[in-house]
Amino acid sequence: MRAYRKLSLAILLIASLIGIGLLRAQLQPAATDIIHTPVNAAPSLAEKLPIVGTASCSARGCHGSDAPVERRDHCLQNEYSLWSRDRHADAYRTLLSERSANIVKQLGGNVKASDDPRCLACHVTPQLASLPADSVFAQREKLFGVGCESCHGSANDWLVAHTGPDWRQKKSAYAMPDLADPRVHAKACVGCHVGGNGDVTHDMIAAGHPRLTFEFTSYHANMPPHWRPHQESEAQLWATGQLASAEAALALTAKRADAGPWPEFAEYDCFACHHALTAPSWRQSAKRATKPGELPWGTWYFVFTRDLTGPSPALDSLAATMQSLRASRADANKKAKQALHDLQTPRVGVADADKILDRFKRGTLGVDASWDSAEQLYLAMHALQPSAGLNQLATERAFVPGYDGPLSVPSQGRPAFQPSDFIAKLKALAK
Repeated sequence: MRAYRKLSLAILLIASLIGIGLLRAQLQPAATDIIHTPVNAAPSLAEKLPIVGTASCSARGCHGSDAPVERRDHCLQNEYSLWSRDRHADAYRTLLSERSANIVKQLGGNVKASDDPRCLACHVTPQLASLPADSVFAQREKLFGVGCESCHGSANDWLVAHTGPDWRQKKSAYAMPDLADPRVHAKACVGCHVGGNGDVTHDMIAAGHPRLTFEFTSYHANMPPHWRPHQESEAQLWATGQLASAEAALALTAKRADAGPWPEFAEYDCFACHHALTAPSWRQSAKRATKPGELPWGTWYFVFTRDLTGPSPALDSLAATMQSLRASRADANKKAKQALHDLQTPRVGVADADKILDRFKRGTLGVDASWDSAEQLYLAMHALQPSAGLNQLATERAFVPGYDGPLSVPSQGRPAFQPSDFIAKLKALAK
């Protein structure tokens, strides 16, 4: 019996070693599968790959635990398990859908969405772009969607060091972004959710891609958090997200002005053009910030910028240029860069986010009568002064099934959306 047990253990050990070897082979393919190098060049696999891979984080003893490990100054160890239920984990699989196939078809593409560089720019871990298209490692890593190293940086720089007991003291010396800093956290999001890493153009939206309307606190609240709560108030998180989004939008405007279709209609208020031609309409109101014949520019990302940073002549000048049908590329590029520089320059008089609602109550908040402004104000109040009343208003600003915009005329038992009326209801809640 004892000999039988020894034999069984030996077989089990051999099987385990074979299994580990097969798993390593699956997760870390041969170097020749990744990149071709001269015979006399023999760098390690980790040196050849831009990232280690999401699977390396998933062990139960690392970040794949089923339950959080509550220890002071220690990670929860269930981060991967929580992330796997996050929409980022499904980002690549979205490209396999019929809708994604139709988008690429409408754009005249001759490759699948799952192979289209325009899609992969934001639907997979961005560092994979440096690998050959036929890389075995890249093909396998894509299945993880927007993986861990998309936000935390390449683990090649800190994989071993971050397991040490003194990691928190040494962390600043390594290239892992400090996502506990809300500004760093927000900047990790805006590259894709506003644009820059990839570019969701008007053509792409017309083909069926959702419009990018990123708002940091609402996106943050709708993710299963695999992090400890931020120490900052919700108001400060909201303000941080607003400014990070505005900066990314300005950088994207400058980039678009440098190359690509011009004017790029994704910069503008979609519902200024896409609406029913009924009269009278709130779009004809004298309260609108733009005049007939002008393009209402930047209606989503710059609603509160001036209220948070103070007057911005460069941003005002850019808006005047962009709202003209004859906007010059060179002029827009120059002014966008200047507005971005001004926004990134620390200002002594930056308004406290908590004062936004005070200005709203006094009627001194510059909110345009549009769906974009009304929606941004609604999301701001959720962060600054949440209430049950806001939840009751949710259906009024949500799109009716079958519509991709606010109602211009009554439909399905719902009245037409009137931004000024909705803003008035928000003001009543703010008192």
